[in-house]
Amino acid sequence: MGAEPAIVPMTVAIAALESALAHHRAGRLPEAEASYRRVLATQPANADAWHLLGVIAHQEGRHEVAVDLMARAVALQSRSPVFLNNLGAALTALGKAREAVPKLRRAAKLNPSYAEAHFNLGNALRECQRAKDAMESFRRAIAVKPDYAEAHYNLGLMLQDDRKLDEAAAAYERAVASRPDYADALANLGKVRMDQRRFADAVAAYDRALTVKPDFDEVRSGRVWGMLAMGDLARGWPEFDSRWRRKDVGRPRPFPQPWWEGQDLAGKTILVWGEQGIGDEITFASMIPDLTARGAHCVVECEARLLPLFARSFRDAEFFARSADRPEARLYAADIDWQIPAGSLMRWLRPNVDAFPKKPGFLTADPLRREFWRDRLDALGSGLTVGLSWKSGVMEGSRKAQFTPLPDWAPILKVPGVHFINLQYGDCRADLDAARAACGVAISDFDGIDLKQDLDEVAALTSALDLVVTGPCAVVNIAGAVGTPSFHVWRHPEWELLGCDHRPFYPGEIIFTTSWDRPWADLLGEVAGALAEEVKSR
Repeated sequence: MGAEPAIVPMTVAIAALESALAHHRAGRLPEAEASYRRVLATQPANADAWHLLGVIAHQEGRHEVAVDLMARAVALQSRSPVFLNNLGAALTALGKAREAVPKLRRAAKLNPSYAEAHFNLGNALRECQRAKDAMESFRRAIAVKPDYAEAHYNLGLMLQDDRKLDEAAAAYERAVASRPDYADALANLGKVRMDQRRFADAVAAYDRALTVKPDFDEVRSGRVWGMLAMGDLARGWPEFDSRWRRKDVGRPRPFPQPWWEGQDLAGKTILVWGEQGIGDEITFASMIPDLTARGAHCVVECEARLLPLFARSFRDAEFFARSADRPEARLYAADIDWQIPAGSLMRWLRPNVDAFPKKPGFLTADPLRREFWRDRLDALGSGLTVGLSWKSGVMEGSRKAQFTPLPDWAPILKVPGVHFINLQYGDCRADLDAARAACGVAISDFDGIDLKQDLDEVAALTSALDLVVTGPCAVVNIAGAVGTPSFHVWRHPEWELLGCDHRPFYPGEIIFTTSWDRPWADLLGEVAGALAEEVKSR
Protein backbone atom coordinates (compact mmCIF):
# COMPACT_ATOMS: atom_id res chain seq x y z
CA MET A 1 0.00 0.00 0.00
CA GLY A 2 2.77 2.58 -0.31
CA ALA A 3 3.66 5.03 2.40
CA GLU A 4 0.02 5.42 3.42
CA PRO A 5 -3.09 3.38 2.57
CA ALA A 6 -5.05 4.64 -0.38
CA ILE A 7 -8.48 5.62 0.95
CA VAL A 8 -10.69 6.68 -1.94
CA PRO A 9 -14.03 8.45 -2.02
CA MET A 10 -17.08 6.19 -1.86
CA THR A 11 -18.81 5.16 -5.02
CA VAL A 12 -22.28 5.43 -3.55
CA ALA A 13 -22.95 8.54 -1.53
CA ILE A 14 -24.56 7.38 1.66
CA ALA A 15 -24.33 9.12 4.99
CA ALA A 16 -23.14 6.02 6.89
CA LEU A 17 -20.15 5.56 4.61
CA GLU A 18 -19.30 9.26 4.85
CA SER A 19 -19.29 8.97 8.64
CA ALA A 20 -17.15 5.84 8.54
CA LEU A 21 -14.66 7.45 6.19
CA ALA A 22 -14.41 10.50 8.47
CA HIS A 23 -13.57 8.25 11.42
CA HIS A 24 -11.00 6.41 9.30
CA ARG A 25 -9.23 9.54 8.10
CA ALA A 26 -9.10 10.82 11.67
CA GLY A 27 -7.44 7.60 12.82
CA ARG A 28 -10.40 6.38 14.85
CA LEU A 29 -10.16 2.86 13.50
CA PRO A 30 -12.55 1.01 15.86
CA GLU A 31 -15.28 3.53 15.13
CA ALA A 32 -14.56 3.38 11.41
CA GLU A 33 -14.67 -0.43 11.37
CA ALA A 34 -18.01 -0.48 13.21
CA SER A 35 -19.44 2.04 10.74
CA TYR A 36 -18.25 0.08 7.69
CA ARG A 37 -19.88 -3.05 9.09
CA ARG A 38 -23.14 -1.16 9.58
CA VAL A 39 -23.00 -0.17 5.91
CA LEU A 40 -22.47 -3.79 4.89
CA ALA A 41 -25.39 -4.91 7.04
CA THR A 42 -27.70 -3.00 4.72
CA GLN A 43 -25.56 -3.00 1.55
CA PRO A 44 -23.58 -6.29 1.41
CA ALA A 45 -22.45 -5.54 -2.14
CA ASN A 46 -20.81 -2.24 -1.18
CA ALA A 47 -17.29 -2.74 -2.55
CA ASP A 48 -15.92 0.42 -0.88
CA ALA A 49 -16.93 -0.80 2.58
CA TRP A 50 -15.30 -4.21 2.05
CA HIS A 51 -12.15 -2.56 0.73
CA LEU A 52 -11.89 -0.04 3.56
CA LEU A 53 -12.44 -2.73 6.18
CA GLY A 54 -9.47 -4.46 4.55
CA VAL A 55 -7.45 -1.27 4.74
CA ILE A 56 -8.08 -1.09 8.49
CA ALA A 57 -7.03 -4.73 8.94
CA HIS A 58 -3.86 -4.07 6.96
CA GLN A 59 -3.07 -0.97 9.01
CA GLU A 60 -3.44 -3.06 12.18
CA GLY A 61 -1.15 -5.81 10.88
CA ARG A 62 -3.98 -8.34 10.35
CA HIS A 63 -2.85 -9.05 6.81
CA GLU A 64 -4.64 -12.35 6.30
CA VAL A 65 -7.95 -10.73 7.26
CA ALA A 66 -7.08 -7.77 5.03
CA VAL A 67 -6.52 -10.02 2.02
CA ASP A 68 -9.88 -11.74 2.52
CA LEU A 69 -11.77 -8.44 2.83
CA MET A 70 -10.02 -6.76 -0.09
CA ALA A 71 -10.53 -9.81 -2.29
CA ARG A 72 -14.28 -9.40 -1.75
CA ALA A 73 -14.02 -5.79 -2.90
CA VAL A 74 -12.06 -6.82 -6.01
CA ALA A 75 -14.64 -9.49 -6.79
CA LEU A 76 -17.27 -6.73 -6.84
CA GLN A 77 -15.14 -4.18 -8.73
CA SER A 78 -12.38 -6.00 -10.61
CA ARG A 79 -11.22 -2.90 -12.52
CA SER A 80 -10.47 -0.71 -9.53
CA PRO A 81 -6.71 0.11 -9.50
CA VAL A 82 -6.95 1.17 -5.85
CA PHE A 83 -8.54 -2.10 -4.75
CA LEU A 84 -6.01 -4.15 -6.72
CA ASN A 85 -3.10 -2.09 -5.42
CA ASN A 86 -4.06 -2.43 -1.78
CA LEU A 87 -4.84 -6.13 -2.17
CA GLY A 88 -1.38 -6.61 -3.69
CA ALA A 89 0.26 -4.71 -0.82
CA ALA A 90 -1.56 -6.85 1.74
CA LEU A 91 -0.55 -10.06 -0.05
CA THR A 92 3.08 -8.93 -0.03
CA ALA A 93 2.89 -8.16 3.68
CA LEU A 94 1.43 -11.63 4.22
CA GLY A 95 4.45 -13.19 2.50
CA LYS A 96 2.58 -13.97 -0.72
CA ALA A 97 4.46 -11.67 -3.06
CA ARG A 98 4.11 -14.03 -6.03
CA GLU A 99 0.34 -13.78 -5.75
CA ALA A 100 0.61 -10.03 -5.35
CA VAL A 101 2.56 -9.37 -8.56
CA PRO A 102 -0.29 -9.94 -11.09
CA LYS A 103 -2.68 -7.87 -8.98
CA LEU A 104 -0.23 -4.98 -8.84
CA ARG A 105 0.66 -5.25 -12.53
CA ARG A 106 -3.04 -4.97 -13.39
CA ALA A 107 -3.42 -1.95 -11.09
CA ALA A 108 -0.48 -0.22 -12.80
CA LYS A 109 -1.82 -1.10 -16.24
CA LEU A 110 -5.31 0.19 -15.46
CA ASN A 111 -3.80 3.47 -14.23
CA PRO A 112 -0.23 4.02 -15.50
CA SER A 113 -0.08 7.28 -13.51
CA TYR A 114 -0.73 5.46 -10.23
CA ALA A 115 2.68 5.86 -8.53
CA GLU A 116 1.75 3.76 -5.49
CA ALA A 117 0.89 0.78 -7.70
CA HIS A 118 4.33 0.92 -9.35
CA PHE A 119 5.92 1.28 -5.90
CA ASN A 120 4.09 -1.69 -4.42
CA LEU A 121 4.84 -3.75 -7.50
CA GLY A 122 8.51 -2.97 -6.93
CA ASN A 123 8.22 -4.18 -3.35
CA ALA A 124 6.57 -7.44 -4.42
CA LEU A 125 9.13 -8.05 -7.17
CA ARG A 126 11.92 -7.41 -4.69
CA GLU A 127 10.46 -10.06 -2.39
CA CYS A 128 10.44 -12.42 -5.37
CA GLN A 129 14.19 -11.82 -5.86
CA ARG A 130 13.55 -10.10 -9.20
CA ALA A 131 15.86 -7.18 -8.59
CA LYS A 132 16.04 -5.78 -12.11
CA ASP A 133 12.25 -5.70 -12.52
CA ALA A 134 11.81 -4.27 -9.02
CA MET A 135 14.19 -1.39 -9.73
CA GLU A 136 12.35 -0.66 -12.96
CA SER A 137 9.05 -0.42 -11.05
CA PHE A 138 10.54 1.95 -8.49
CA ARG A 139 11.86 4.10 -11.33
CA ARG A 140 8.38 4.19 -12.91
CA ALA A 141 6.91 5.28 -9.58
CA ILE A 142 9.48 8.09 -9.44
CA ALA A 143 8.78 9.11 -13.04
CA VAL A 144 5.12 9.56 -12.13
CA LYS A 145 5.82 11.14 -8.75
CA PRO A 146 9.35 12.67 -8.69
CA ASP A 147 9.16 13.53 -4.98
CA TYR A 148 8.20 9.97 -3.95
CA ALA A 149 10.67 9.65 -1.06
CA GLU A 150 9.91 6.01 -0.28
CA ALA A 151 10.45 4.97 -3.90
CA HIS A 152 13.81 6.74 -4.00
CA TYR A 153 14.72 5.03 -0.73
CA ASN A 154 13.76 1.52 -1.88
CA LEU A 155 15.60 2.04 -5.14
CA GLY A 156 18.62 3.08 -3.08
CA LEU A 157 18.42 -0.12 -1.04
CA MET A 158 18.54 -2.24 -4.17
CA LEU A 159 21.36 -0.26 -5.73
CA GLN A 160 23.27 -0.56 -2.46
CA ASP A 161 22.76 -4.33 -2.45
CA ASP A 162 24.05 -4.35 -6.03
CA ARG A 163 27.14 -2.40 -4.86
CA LYS A 164 26.30 0.52 -7.18
CA LEU A 165 27.27 2.93 -4.46
CA ASP A 166 27.28 6.23 -6.37
CA GLU A 167 23.76 5.56 -7.67
CA ALA A 168 22.58 4.39 -4.26
CA ALA A 169 23.89 7.56 -2.60
CA ALA A 170 22.13 9.69 -5.20
CA ALA A 171 18.85 7.83 -4.57
CA TYR A 172 19.11 8.36 -0.81
CA GLU A 173 19.92 12.04 -1.29
CA ARG A 174 16.82 12.47 -3.47
CA ALA A 175 14.75 10.70 -0.80
CA VAL A 176 16.03 13.13 1.82
CA ALA A 177 15.50 16.11 -0.49
CA SER A 178 11.84 15.07 -0.76
CA ARG A 179 11.54 14.28 2.94
CA PRO A 180 14.21 15.97 5.08
CA ASP A 181 13.18 14.02 8.21
CA TYR A 182 13.72 10.63 6.54
CA ALA A 183 16.01 9.11 9.17
CA ASP A 184 16.31 5.70 7.49
CA ALA A 185 17.44 7.29 4.22
CA LEU A 186 20.04 9.37 6.07
CA ALA A 187 21.23 6.25 7.92
CA ASN A 188 21.69 4.31 4.70
CA LEU A 189 23.37 7.26 3.05
CA GLY A 190 25.84 7.09 5.93
CA LYS A 191 26.43 3.39 5.28
CA VAL A 192 27.09 4.02 1.60
CA ARG A 193 29.54 6.79 2.42
CA MET A 194 31.31 4.39 4.78
CA ASP A 195 31.58 1.83 1.99
CA GLN A 196 32.98 4.55 -0.26
CA ARG A 197 35.50 5.41 2.49
CA ARG A 198 34.12 8.94 2.58
CA PHE A 199 34.11 8.87 6.35
CA ALA A 200 33.54 12.57 7.01
CA ASP A 201 30.47 12.50 4.74
CA ALA A 202 29.26 9.36 6.53
CA VAL A 203 29.53 11.05 9.92
CA ALA A 204 27.66 14.09 8.56
CA ALA A 205 24.81 11.87 7.31
CA TYR A 206 24.65 10.05 10.64
CA ASP A 207 24.60 13.39 12.49
CA ARG A 208 21.58 14.48 10.45
CA ALA A 209 19.81 11.16 11.12
CA LEU A 210 20.33 11.55 14.87
CA THR A 211 19.00 15.10 14.73
CA VAL A 212 15.77 13.66 13.32
CA LYS A 213 15.73 10.53 15.48
CA PRO A 214 17.93 10.86 18.59
CA ASP A 215 17.23 7.29 19.77
CA PHE A 216 18.43 5.71 16.49
CA ASP A 217 20.97 3.43 18.19
CA GLU A 218 22.22 1.72 15.04
CA VAL A 219 23.07 5.11 13.58
CA ARG A 220 24.78 6.22 16.78
CA SER A 221 27.17 3.26 16.68
CA GLY A 222 27.61 3.68 12.92
CA ARG A 223 28.68 7.26 13.52
CA VAL A 224 31.29 6.00 15.99
CA TRP A 225 32.74 3.67 13.33
CA GLY A 226 32.92 6.64 10.97
CA MET A 227 34.72 8.81 13.51
CA LEU A 228 37.24 6.09 14.26
CA ALA A 229 37.74 5.20 10.59
CA MET A 230 38.67 8.81 9.82
CA GLY A 231 41.08 8.83 12.76
CA ASP A 232 39.01 11.07 15.02
CA LEU A 233 39.73 9.10 18.18
CA ALA A 234 39.07 12.08 20.44
CA ARG A 235 35.38 12.01 19.49
CA GLY A 236 35.10 8.32 18.64
CA TRP A 237 36.31 6.62 21.82
CA PRO A 238 34.00 8.48 24.24
CA GLU A 239 31.00 7.35 22.15
CA PHE A 240 32.25 3.78 21.67
CA ASP A 241 30.10 2.51 24.53
CA SER A 242 27.01 3.34 22.47
CA ARG A 243 27.51 -0.13 20.95
CA TRP A 244 25.69 -1.57 23.96
CA ARG A 245 22.48 0.05 22.78
CA ARG A 246 22.41 -2.17 19.69
CA LYS A 247 20.46 -5.42 19.86
CA ASP A 248 23.05 -7.33 17.80
CA VAL A 249 25.91 -6.58 20.21
CA GLY A 250 24.47 -8.21 23.28
CA ARG A 251 24.22 -6.96 26.83
CA PRO A 252 26.94 -5.98 29.31
CA ARG A 253 28.01 -8.69 31.72
CA PRO A 254 26.08 -8.77 35.03
CA PHE A 255 28.89 -7.85 37.41
CA PRO A 256 28.35 -5.47 40.35
CA GLN A 257 31.55 -3.43 40.21
CA PRO A 258 31.51 0.16 38.89
CA TRP A 259 32.91 0.67 35.42
CA TRP A 260 36.46 1.92 35.24
CA GLU A 261 36.73 5.41 33.75
CA GLY A 262 40.43 6.07 33.79
CA GLN A 263 41.00 6.30 37.55
CA ASP A 264 44.38 5.52 39.15
CA LEU A 265 44.87 1.74 39.16
CA ALA A 266 47.90 1.48 41.46
CA GLY A 267 47.15 -1.27 43.97
CA LYS A 268 43.67 -1.85 42.53
CA THR A 269 42.05 -4.90 40.97
CA ILE A 270 40.18 -4.55 37.70
CA LEU A 271 37.89 -7.08 36.03
CA VAL A 272 38.16 -7.12 32.23
CA TRP A 273 35.57 -9.14 30.36
CA GLY A 274 35.83 -10.15 26.74
CA GLU A 275 33.27 -9.08 24.19
CA GLN A 276 32.32 -9.46 20.53
CA GLY A 277 34.03 -12.14 18.43
CA ILE A 278 37.19 -14.20 18.90
CA GLY A 279 39.22 -11.81 16.77
CA ASP A 280 38.07 -8.81 18.80
CA GLU A 281 38.86 -10.53 22.09
CA ILE A 282 42.38 -11.23 20.87
CA THR A 283 42.83 -7.65 19.71
CA PHE A 284 41.60 -6.12 22.96
CA ALA A 285 43.78 -8.48 25.04
CA SER A 286 46.79 -6.54 23.77
CA MET A 287 45.98 -3.92 26.43
CA ILE A 288 46.21 -6.23 29.46
CA PRO A 289 49.96 -5.46 29.89
CA ASP A 290 49.11 -1.73 29.95
CA LEU A 291 46.86 -2.27 32.95
CA THR A 292 49.55 -4.26 34.75
CA ALA A 293 52.05 -1.50 34.01
CA ARG A 294 49.72 0.93 35.78
CA GLY A 295 49.93 -1.17 38.91
CA ALA A 296 46.66 -3.03 38.53
CA HIS A 297 45.94 -6.66 39.18
CA CYS A 298 43.83 -7.97 36.31
CA VAL A 299 41.05 -10.52 36.53
CA VAL A 300 39.94 -11.49 33.03
CA GLU A 301 36.87 -13.35 31.81
CA CYS A 302 37.35 -14.63 28.26
CA GLU A 303 36.15 -17.12 25.67
CA ALA A 304 37.05 -20.62 26.94
CA ARG A 305 39.02 -21.46 23.78
CA LEU A 306 41.37 -18.55 24.48
CA LEU A 307 42.04 -19.42 28.10
CA PRO A 308 45.29 -21.45 27.68
CA LEU A 309 46.78 -18.94 25.26
CA PHE A 310 45.91 -15.90 27.38
CA ALA A 311 46.98 -17.49 30.67
CA ARG A 312 50.40 -18.36 29.22
CA SER A 313 50.84 -14.90 27.71
CA PHE A 314 49.82 -12.76 30.71
CA ARG A 315 51.09 -14.61 33.76
CA ASP A 316 50.39 -11.78 36.20
CA ALA A 317 46.63 -11.89 35.51
CA GLU A 318 43.88 -14.29 36.57
CA PHE A 319 41.79 -15.83 33.81
CA PHE A 320 38.36 -17.45 33.85
CA ALA A 321 36.33 -18.98 31.05
CA ARG A 322 33.15 -17.11 30.19
CA SER A 323 29.90 -18.89 30.98
CA ALA A 324 26.56 -17.53 29.86
CA ASP A 325 24.70 -19.45 32.54
CA ARG A 326 26.77 -18.95 35.67
CA PRO A 327 29.82 -16.65 35.76
CA GLU A 328 32.61 -17.69 38.12
CA ALA A 329 32.03 -16.63 41.74
CA ARG A 330 35.49 -15.02 41.77
CA LEU A 331 34.26 -12.39 39.35
CA TYR A 332 31.84 -11.05 41.97
CA ALA A 333 34.46 -10.81 44.73
CA ALA A 334 34.56 -7.71 46.93
CA ASP A 335 38.29 -7.15 46.31
CA ILE A 336 37.61 -6.26 42.65
CA ASP A 337 37.48 -2.46 42.48
CA TRP A 338 36.44 -1.89 38.87
CA GLN A 339 35.12 -3.67 35.80
CA ILE A 340 35.30 -2.81 32.12
CA PRO A 341 34.42 -4.48 28.79
CA ALA A 342 37.66 -5.12 26.94
CA GLY A 343 36.81 -2.88 23.97
CA SER A 344 36.26 0.11 26.23
CA LEU A 345 39.90 -0.01 27.34
CA MET A 346 40.85 1.71 24.10
CA ARG A 347 39.42 5.01 25.24
CA TRP A 348 41.80 5.11 28.20
CA LEU A 349 44.83 3.21 26.92
CA ARG A 350 44.91 4.07 23.19
CA PRO A 351 43.85 7.75 23.06
CA ASN A 352 45.79 8.26 19.83
CA VAL A 353 47.69 6.23 17.25
CA ASP A 354 51.02 6.99 18.90
CA ALA A 355 49.85 5.08 22.00
CA PHE A 356 49.88 1.75 20.15
CA PRO A 357 52.94 -0.53 20.62
CA LYS A 358 55.22 -0.63 17.61
CA LYS A 359 56.51 -4.15 18.28
CA PRO A 360 54.48 -6.95 16.65
CA GLY A 361 53.10 -9.77 18.76
CA PHE A 362 51.78 -9.92 22.29
CA LEU A 363 50.65 -13.54 22.74
CA THR A 364 52.99 -16.45 23.54
CA ALA A 365 52.36 -19.67 21.69
CA ASP A 366 53.15 -23.00 23.36
CA PRO A 367 56.92 -23.36 22.65
CA LEU A 368 56.83 -27.17 22.49
CA ARG A 369 53.90 -27.20 20.07
CA ARG A 370 55.52 -24.46 18.01
CA GLU A 371 58.63 -26.61 17.68
CA PHE A 372 56.48 -29.59 16.73
CA TRP A 373 54.87 -27.63 13.91
CA ARG A 374 58.18 -26.16 12.82
CA ASP A 375 59.53 -29.68 12.34
CA ARG A 376 56.47 -30.71 10.32
CA LEU A 377 56.74 -27.60 8.16
CA ASP A 378 60.46 -28.17 7.59
CA ALA A 379 59.62 -31.66 6.36
CA LEU A 380 57.73 -30.09 3.46
CA GLY A 381 61.04 -29.01 1.96
CA SER A 382 62.52 -25.65 1.05
CA GLY A 383 60.23 -22.75 0.39
CA LEU A 384 58.08 -20.20 2.17
CA THR A 385 55.39 -21.62 4.50
CA VAL A 386 52.22 -19.59 4.13
CA GLY A 387 48.98 -20.13 6.05
CA LEU A 388 45.71 -19.51 4.22
CA SER A 389 42.20 -18.60 5.38
CA TRP A 390 39.66 -17.46 2.81
CA LYS A 391 36.32 -17.19 4.57
CA SER A 392 34.78 -16.32 7.91
CA GLY A 393 32.61 -18.34 10.23
CA VAL A 394 29.99 -15.66 9.64
CA MET A 395 29.13 -15.42 5.93
CA GLU A 396 25.88 -13.47 5.98
CA GLY A 397 24.87 -10.04 4.73
CA SER A 398 27.70 -7.59 4.15
CA ARG A 399 30.23 -10.05 5.66
CA LYS A 400 29.87 -12.37 2.69
CA ALA A 401 30.90 -9.62 0.29
CA GLN A 402 34.29 -9.44 2.04
CA PHE A 403 35.27 -12.87 0.73
CA THR A 404 35.60 -14.72 -2.54
CA PRO A 405 35.79 -18.51 -3.13
CA LEU A 406 39.17 -20.21 -2.78
CA PRO A 407 39.47 -21.12 -6.50
CA ASP A 408 39.56 -17.36 -7.20
CA TRP A 409 42.83 -17.33 -5.23
CA ALA A 410 44.54 -19.18 -8.09
CA PRO A 411 47.00 -16.31 -8.83
CA ILE A 412 48.22 -16.57 -5.23
CA LEU A 413 48.25 -20.37 -5.15
CA LYS A 414 50.35 -20.50 -8.34
CA VAL A 415 53.20 -18.43 -6.89
CA PRO A 416 56.24 -20.77 -6.97
CA GLY A 417 58.41 -21.48 -3.96
CA VAL A 418 55.53 -21.57 -1.49
CA HIS A 419 54.03 -24.31 0.71
CA PHE A 420 50.43 -23.38 1.49
CA ILE A 421 48.98 -24.49 4.83
CA ASN A 422 45.27 -24.66 5.57
CA LEU A 423 44.24 -22.42 8.49
CA GLN A 424 40.57 -22.39 7.55
CA TYR A 425 38.30 -23.60 10.31
CA GLY A 426 35.18 -25.63 9.64
CA ASP A 427 34.58 -28.21 6.92
CA CYS A 428 36.46 -26.97 3.87
CA ARG A 429 37.33 -30.13 1.95
CA ALA A 430 35.12 -29.09 -0.96
CA ASP A 431 36.96 -25.75 -1.14
CA LEU A 432 40.36 -27.47 -1.08
CA ASP A 433 39.32 -29.89 -3.82
CA ALA A 434 37.94 -27.07 -5.97
CA ALA A 435 41.16 -25.07 -5.59
CA ARG A 436 43.26 -28.07 -6.57
CA ALA A 437 41.07 -28.63 -9.64
CA ALA A 438 41.31 -24.94 -10.59
CA CYS A 439 45.06 -24.51 -10.37
CA GLY A 440 46.63 -27.90 -9.67
CA VAL A 441 48.06 -26.81 -6.33
CA ALA A 442 47.47 -28.76 -3.12
CA ILE A 443 47.12 -27.01 0.22
CA SER A 444 48.52 -28.95 3.16
CA ASP A 445 45.72 -29.88 5.51
CA PHE A 446 47.17 -31.35 8.70
CA ASP A 447 45.09 -33.97 10.45
CA GLY A 448 44.53 -34.04 14.18
CA ILE A 449 43.99 -30.33 14.74
CA ASP A 450 40.58 -28.73 15.18
CA LEU A 451 41.08 -25.27 13.73
CA LYS A 452 37.82 -24.04 15.18
CA GLN A 453 38.11 -25.32 18.75
CA ASP A 454 41.81 -25.68 19.54
CA LEU A 455 42.93 -22.08 19.24
CA ASP A 456 46.05 -22.69 21.32
CA GLU A 457 47.18 -25.24 18.73
CA VAL A 458 46.27 -22.86 15.90
CA ALA A 459 48.41 -20.17 17.56
CA ALA A 460 51.33 -22.60 17.79
CA LEU A 461 51.03 -23.58 14.13
CA THR A 462 50.61 -19.97 13.04
CA SER A 463 53.65 -18.85 15.01
CA ALA A 464 55.73 -21.44 13.14
CA LEU A 465 54.73 -20.11 9.70
CA ASP A 466 56.64 -17.57 7.65
CA LEU A 467 53.54 -15.67 6.57
CA VAL A 468 49.73 -15.75 6.70
CA VAL A 469 47.45 -14.64 3.86
CA THR A 470 43.85 -14.27 4.94
CA GLY A 471 40.60 -12.36 4.73
CA PRO A 472 39.13 -10.41 7.68
CA CYS A 473 38.58 -13.19 10.21
CA ALA A 474 40.05 -14.39 13.50
CA VAL A 475 43.03 -16.01 11.74
CA VAL A 476 44.56 -12.64 10.87
CA ASN A 477 44.25 -11.54 14.50
CA ILE A 478 45.92 -14.71 15.73
CA ALA A 479 48.76 -14.13 13.27
CA GLY A 480 49.26 -10.55 14.40
CA ALA A 481 49.01 -11.51 18.06
CA VAL A 482 51.75 -14.18 17.87
CA GLY A 483 53.94 -11.93 15.70
CA THR A 484 53.65 -13.73 12.35
CA PRO A 485 53.63 -11.32 9.39
CA SER A 486 50.40 -11.33 7.42
CA PHE A 487 48.85 -10.16 4.18
CA HIS A 488 45.33 -9.06 5.09
CA VAL A 489 43.05 -9.20 2.04
CA TRP A 490 40.25 -6.86 3.02
CA ARG A 491 37.70 -5.68 0.49
CA HIS A 492 36.57 -2.85 2.72
CA PRO A 493 38.63 -1.91 5.80
CA GLU A 494 36.57 -0.38 8.56
CA TRP A 495 37.18 1.44 11.82
CA GLU A 496 40.19 -0.61 12.91
CA LEU A 497 42.51 1.28 10.58
CA LEU A 498 41.90 4.40 12.72
CA GLY A 499 42.79 6.70 9.84
CA CYS A 500 46.00 4.80 8.95
CA ASP A 501 46.97 2.56 6.04
CA HIS A 502 47.27 -0.41 8.41
CA ARG A 503 45.74 -1.54 11.70
CA PRO A 504 47.77 0.00 14.52
CA PHE A 505 46.94 -3.03 16.65
CA TYR A 506 49.09 -5.20 14.37
CA PRO A 507 52.25 -3.52 13.03
CA GLY A 508 53.35 -6.72 11.24
CA GLU A 509 50.29 -6.74 9.01
CA ILE A 510 50.09 -5.44 5.45
CA ILE A 511 46.62 -4.48 4.21
CA PHE A 512 45.54 -5.21 0.64
CA THR A 513 42.31 -3.43 -0.11
CA THR A 514 40.31 -2.00 -2.96
CA SER A 515 37.04 -0.35 -3.85
CA TRP A 516 33.85 -2.39 -4.14
CA ASP A 517 33.66 -1.93 -7.91
CA ARG A 518 37.17 -3.25 -8.57
CA PRO A 519 37.28 -6.93 -9.63
CA TRP A 520 38.53 -9.47 -7.11
CA ALA A 521 41.00 -10.69 -9.71
CA ASP A 522 42.85 -7.37 -9.64
CA LEU A 523 43.18 -7.37 -5.86
CA LEU A 524 44.25 -11.02 -5.66
CA GLY A 525 46.74 -10.44 -8.46
CA GLU A 526 48.25 -7.64 -6.40
CA VAL A 527 48.57 -9.99 -3.42
CA ALA A 528 50.18 -12.63 -5.64
CA GLY A 529 52.75 -10.11 -6.81
CA ALA A 530 53.60 -9.16 -3.25
CA LEU A 531 53.90 -12.83 -2.28
CA ALA A 532 56.28 -13.46 -5.19
CA GLU A 533 58.46 -10.58 -3.98
CA GLU A 534 58.38 -12.07 -0.47
CA VAL A 535 59.65 -15.38 -1.84
CA LYS A 536 62.52 -13.60 -3.59
CA SER A 537 63.48 -11.69 -0.46
CA ARG A 538 63.86 -14.85 1.67
